[in-house]
Amino acid sequence: MKKKSKVLCMVLGIVAALLLTAGYLLYVSFNGSVIVKVLLTGKVERYVAEQYPELPLKVQKAGYDFKVMGYYCYVYSPESQDTSFTVWKNGRELEDDYSHRVLEKENTVIRLMQEADTYTEQVIGEMLPYRTALVLCDNGNSSQEEKRDYITLDQPFDPTDYPFDCNLTIWVETQREHPDWQELAGMLREVKQIAAGHLPFVKTYSITILEKFVEVDGEYRSDNLASEVCVAEVPGEIIKGEELEAYLEGERAAAEAEKQAIAAGVYEKEKLQEIRSAAADN
Repeated sequence: MKKKSKVLCMVLGIVAALLLTAGYLLYVSFNGSVIVKVLLTGKVERYVAEQYPELPLKVQKAGYDFKVMGYYCYVYSPESQDTSFTVWKNGRELEDDYSHRVLEKENTVIRLMQEADTYTEQVIGEMLPYRTALVLCDNGNSSQEEKRDYITLDQPFDPTDYPFDCNLTIWVETQREHPDWQELAGMLREVKQIAAGHLPFVKTYSITILEKFVEVDGEYRSDNLASEVCVAEVPGEIIKGEELEAYLEGERAAAEAEKQAIAAGVYEKEKLQEIRSAAADN
C-alpha cells in the first residue's frame, strides 16, 4: 500500500512539474523571459551610452513582442519630445531606428500631424453649426517628403506655418430627409470660409452631408445610405470660384454612373474609376 502511495505521489509530482513547465513556457511565449528582459535592459543602457553619448537618454525596461518573438527597449530624451526610438535585439546584435525616427524627423512629422488633426477638429467643432463626425486632416505626407527638410526637431505646431498641404474630411449631419447637391455646395463654401480664417493649411475638401449618422461599435455610420451626398478632394480654388456648381454637376453625374454600374454588377475599382471619369467629363 505504501509502495502504491509513493508511486502515485511520484506520478502526481511529475504531472505537476509538467503542468508548471507548460504554464511557464506559455507565459514566456506571450510575455518573454523576465531574466532576458533584465539583461537586455542593462545591455541597451550600455549600447545607448556608447552610440549616443551626447544625448541625455533614458531607457525603459525591456518589453517583448510575441508577434515577432523579439525583445526591445524604448529609449527617449526627457529634454526633447521628438527624441525617442526603439532598440531591439537582432540575433546577438542590437539595432535601433534612431536615424529614421529622429534624424529623418518621423517623430516630429507624426506629432505635427496629430496636433494639426486635433486643432482642425476643435475649430470645426466650435465654428460649424452642425453635428459633425469623422473630422480628419490628412496631409498625405508620403507625397510631400521634400518638405521634411524644412522641419526642425521639436518644432511647435503653428497653424500659420504648418509645413504640409492638407485635405479636410468631414461628415455633416443636416437633419434633412433628402440633402442635395445644392446644399452640398453651400456646405463647401461655409467650411471653406472657416478654413480661410483658421485652417490655412487646408487645400482640398472632402465633405459628406447626410440626414443622420449613428454610432455603432465606436464607428460613425450613415443612418440612411441613400441620403448621402458626398464629394472628395475639391480644390479650394474651385470652391471660392464661380465654377463650383459646374464641378459638382460633373461629380453628381459621376456618382450616378458609378451607382448604376455597381447595380449592373461592376465592382472593379479601375473600371468604376473609368466610368466616373467619363461621366464627369460629359
